[in-house]
This record gives sequence, C-alpha cells and structure tokens, in this order.
Amino acid sequence: MRQTRRYLAIFWLAIAGAGLSLAPACLSSAQEAGEADFNFIVFGDMPYRMPGDLKRLENLIALVNAEEPAFSVHVGDVKSGLANCSTDYYLTIRSYFDSFDGALIYTPGDNDWADCDRILAGGYDTRERLAELRRIFFSESSSMGGTPISLTRQAKGDGHPDMPENAIWDYGGITFATIHMVGYDNNLTDDRKEFEARNAADIAWIEETFQHAVENSRAGIVLLFHADIFSTGAPKESFAGPIAAITAAAEAFGRPVLLINGDSHIYGIDNPIRRSDTGRRNRNIKRVIVFGNARMHAVMVTVKPGTPDLFSVNPLIIENNNTD
Repeated sequence: MRQTRRYLAIFWLAIAGAGLSLAPACLSSAQEAGEADFNFIVFGDMPYRMPGDLKRLENLIALVNAEEPAFSVHVGDVKSGLANCSTDYYLTIRSYFDSFDGALIYTPGDNDWADCDRILAGGYDTRERLAELRRIFFSESSSMGGTPISLTRQAKGDGHPDMPENAIWDYGGITFATIHMVGYDNNLTDDRKEFEARNAADIAWIEETFQHAVENSRAGIVLLFHADIFSTGAPKESFAGPIAAITAAAEAFGRPVLLINGDSHIYGIDNPIRRSDTGRRNRNIKRVIVFGNARMHAVMVTVKPGTPDLFSVNPLIIENNNTD
C-alpha cells in the first residue's frame, strides 16, 4: 500500500517535472459552465449491414438531433470488417457525421483501417488507409457536425505529430478525451511497429488528460475509445499499458472517471478496474459499453455537477433499429 502511494506521487511529480502542458481548446461560455446539468450521446459499431443500415443511421441521427445534446461521439467502427474501405465510403460517412445538428466527435475502430487488408475489405495497405482516415476525419481543429466545438488534438503538441485523432475538450466542468485504441488486439499482431508507436502516444495522452483535469480543477473525466480493453480474448500486451495508466491516474485523481467503449456490441455498465491498494473495484471508475452492429441504438449520459452520481447513464432505444 505504501509503495502504491509512493508510485502515484511519483507519477504526478514526473508529469509536473516534465513540463507537460495541454492548452485547452477555445471554449464557449456554455462549455466553461460547470453548474448546470447537460447531456451528451454516444454510439458506435455502426452502420454494419448495408444498405439498410444507412436508413437506420438516419433514424439515429434524427433522434440525436431531437434530443439536442451538448455533443455526440461515435466510438469507432463506421463499417463492418468485411465492407470495402474505399475513400468514397469514408466520404459518405463524413457526410452523415456532418448532418448532425450539433457537434459530432469520432474515434476510429479496427474495421475502419486495421482490418482493411482483408480481401473483402479491399485488400488495402492498412497504414495508407489510416492516413486517409486521418485526412478525411481529423484534419481540422474542431469537431464535425452542424455546430462544431473546438478540440485540442494530440498532433498539435510535442512528440506525437501523427496522432490527430486523439483529442481533448472541456464542457461543463468535465474533461473529455478520445483515445485511439481499437479491437480486437489494437493491431498488435498485424503490425507491431504501428501498435507500439500508437500505444506510446495513447499512454502519454491518458496521462496528459488527467494532468489537464487536475490543473483545471475538473469535476470528472470521460475517456472514449473503441476497444473493449477489458476483454479476455486479446493478448494482454494489447491494452496493459493504457489500463495501468488509467488505473494509476484515476486513483491519484480521486474523482469520477467514465470510460466509454464499443467493440463488444452489447450495452452494459460496470466497474472494471480494481484499486491497487485494496483489490476492491474502484467505484469512482464507471465503464459503459455502447450498442452496436445489429442493435443500432444510442446511449445518453447526463452529467449532474455537484451530485454523488456525476454521470447518469440511460439507453436510447430507437424503434425498428434492431436487425437481428
């Protein structure tokens, strides 16, 4: 226990000593306000089943627009693993993202680039597809959607110029960040060199996100990514580093942390991380798995500043959007 406390203290001292800084994006007064409740909506792993899922995606967009959330996030996989990874398809999805009335943020999944070397997916070079994905979806310093919000991208900082998809923003006294971790194994077995570079960037981004939240006295943190990092199927190395970084930083932070991922396709809520000192589940860290694939529904998160349950989570079921 004494060693754990010493490690956490060293963790934060190392960050401060390294002089890491994360300049916040330009925020509106609504984004800065931390007293009022607000909602945001998350979904992912869609559209998979073409062409019918495009209509179901339109149903989801209509629902989101009617709810008028502060912003929405797609947590990865804008296609099935066997659908073609063409630039035309990327542009089609970009047009759907821009049809949201509010802000839309996106973080990639494995189907979007890492699996594009499959013959049925087009037999592409996966690094080339990742570069194209970055060009189409992540070349601006703001979100997509009809009312974009400003984002700070990791590529604008020092050390990781090739990671524009990792983004951070503040809203209502909460720090939000996207982390580019993809299922099934984070591209480890297919391209270890690519994995190692991105994994190092992700760990650095997690640490900088927590540092930013501490320095700005944020009430909580939300991390959004594609992979089910707690799945037992992937090699341990795939997500060991990010899980360790989240575990240590969240314990030092001591305030609510919400993890949101896709990949598994079945909606659920749990507390997947155990405290290093007691071995008990850390109730400050809540995880939400969004719907996906045949269940094209969304999840609404209500942020309630000043309450014991900072993050309240509820499914948004869309009529006729099940395909199984």
